[in-house]
Amino acid sequence: MKLFCTLFALAGLSSHVQAQAPASPPQPATPSLDFLFSVNVSMGLSLKVGTGVMKTTRAVFPISGGQAVGPKVSAKVLEVGADWALYGTLLNGTNVADDDVASKNPNATTFFATDARFQLLTLDGAYIMVETKGQTATPESDPKSTGAVHVRATFSTVSKAYSWLNDILSVGILRTNNDGYEIDLWRMVTP
Repeated sequence: MKLFCTLFALAGLSSHVQAQAPASPPQPATPSLDFLFSVNVSMGLSLKVGTGVMKTTRAVFPISGGQAVGPKVSAKVLEVGADWALYGTLLNGTNVADDDVASKNPNATTFFATDARFQLLTLDGAYIMVETKGQTATPESDPKSTGAVHVRATFSTVSKAYSWLNDILSVGILRTNNDGYEIDLWRMVTP
């Protein structure tokens, strides 16, 4: 009987332990995003410079102008800079590296990676260098994505009015168009 009571007590203790799952740590506060500006970047004809990783095409697209408009920055995109882009599988499933005509058109692909540097001249005369990097968001990484490219941007300026840009973390969404692409940019704000 004593053995039965001991086993019964242990069984009750183990079910009590199983019922009390460890508490998960509290989730930290989510940072917010503060809209900076949208920039339309026009590009000239690309120079195909080879094949990249995963049979993508590496091409250099010269920046040929554009405009940035927003509550924090309004500027002209100067004809300085380029995007050293990679782009891949065509929408029809053909590998872009196997189709020389289509390989010159990143808008016809399901994969695009940007590595761009370009120069802004603000309406009040300040120069701001912009560097963007990013790639197409996959359905696995962003189920809501419709082929948009997620980017991070860094800025460099000696202007006192815009020096705060040098120290921020900026993220954005890039969408290609017939003339180049548009990027909407935000800065991350601590909660």
